[in-house]
Amino acid sequence: MTSSGTDLPRFTGELLKRVAGVDMMNVPYSSIAVAVLDTTAG
Repeated sequence: MTSSGTDLPRFTGELLKRVAGVDMMNVPYSSIAVAVLDTTAG
């Protein structure tokens, strides 16, 4: 949900990936509303 790769949420996600050993990817969205709809829709 970020537009650049340098903000705190992106950094925190990358840190979580490394510490927890999980595989995630960044998916940029134009608004939080669209992201929430896609997340709840599955």
